[in-house]
Amino acid sequence: PVPLLPPGNLEARSGKDSVRLRWESSPSTYLAGYNVYRAASDNGPWTKINTALVSGEDYEDTGGLTGASIAYYHVRTADTSGNESSPSDIVSAVVGRLKVFIPDARGNKGTTQSRFR
Repeated sequence: PVPLLPPGNLEARSGKDSVRLRWESSPSTYLAGYNVYRAASDNGPWTKINTALVSGEDYEDTGGLTGASIAYYHVRTADTSGNESSPSDIVSAVVGRLKVFIPDARGNKGTTQSRFR
């Protein structure tokens, strides 16, 4: 059997309650589509989030993304027999807004001010 190759250059762009993923097509000959996996950590555990094979090179994750969190993704190429490639590179996206607290932050007196957003 010919090994399946994962898609390349996976990218993630976050929105308020969604993440859009884009990737470059796998050069595999027997490509049937792609499966998208999500986890709360880059070490997994990984859950397949698409219900049917993704036929194109993009996917929007709108399921179960609430509040401020970081989601991790990878994509696998699937063939017509249901076999999958190894995972693509892992990407992450921030969903919602994260609040950052800096305890005991101290500044020096001076003439320059900076505002953090």
